[in-house]
Amino acid sequence: MSIIRATRPENIVCEQQAKFIQDRISNVENNFAQLCSTFAAYSRKTARNVQVQRLDLRVVKELSQYDDICRHAKDEVKNIFSARERELSRQRNLERVRERNPRNRAQITTAESELVKASAEVTRNQSALQEQVDIFEKKKLHDIKLILLDFIKTELAFHSKTIELYTEAYKYISEINEQEDLEEFRAVLKMPKTMSRLETVKRTSFGGSSLQSIANLFSTPQKMQGKNISGIPMSSKSSTDDLIESLPTLDSEMSTREESDKSSTSSDSPRITFCK
Repeated sequence: MSIIRATRPENIVCEQQAKFIQDRISNVENNFAQLCSTFAAYSRKTARNVQVQRLDLRVVKELSQYDDICRHAKDEVKNIFSARERELSRQRNLERVRERNPRNRAQITTAESELVKASAEVTRNQSALQEQVDIFEKKKLHDIKLILLDFIKTELAFHSKTIELYTEAYKYISEINEQEDLEEFRAVLKMPKTMSRLETVKRTSFGGSSLQSIANLFSTPQKMQGKNISGIPMSSKSSTDDLIESLPTLDSEMSTREESDKSSTSSDSPRITFCK
């Protein structure tokens, strides 16, 4: 009877351990499934984002306006050609009148007057055209400069944010202590003296939001950037120069980690597929 009483607490603790392992596996399964869903959505939505919308607004739309501007400029050029044709027509008419009726001063005077008016119209149109072309060229140079600067600023802002995001993500993930997490997990599996001890360890061990935080890191909308999300440090403002200067160190750390992973891998581990 005493043996049965002695084994009952141990059986209960074993059940609690099994329940803990089951919950742990369920959490990993759910978190990895969410990671798969998050990265799939990220891949689908990358082609359509704020960057594309800004380019449509500040670059494509501005360039498309030049369809009407160029059409109006062509009409101005047509006016000068039309005025020049009228001038030539009046000049030919004057020559014909002089040849056919050299003594008819009234017709010659009328033809000369019409030619003077046509020539004056050509002069006015030519002067107006020069002003319009000057305005057109000035506007074109100004607009193309602003459009290209907007394009470059949009690309710089987008890629700067991308560098900032992935730099923070790499720092966060690289700081994961695999050995420490494994030791904590093994400590929980060991038979605790009391059930309260097991409950305490379950509450304080293994940040349950680790994988969730990684998923949030890659699915954070722009309005949430700069805030702390599930324990992930997100910088509020970071200069592009600082981010660029950190790239050589980041590359060095990646190379060191790859060499360490290659040297520490002695046998192939079985693969577990959480999603396809």
